[in-house]
Amino acid sequence: MLNPKEASNAGKISLKFFFFSLPPFSRQPNGGSMSHK
Repeated sequence: MLNPKEASNAGKISLKFFFFSLPPFSRQPNGGSMSHK
């Protein structure tokens, strides 16, 4: 099993891929602060 730090990092990475895989209409400019990097 992953230790808590690795699990947290994996969660952040999977969340990032989840947000980037959303269709464009879900990523509106005013939709959230995670859209722009």
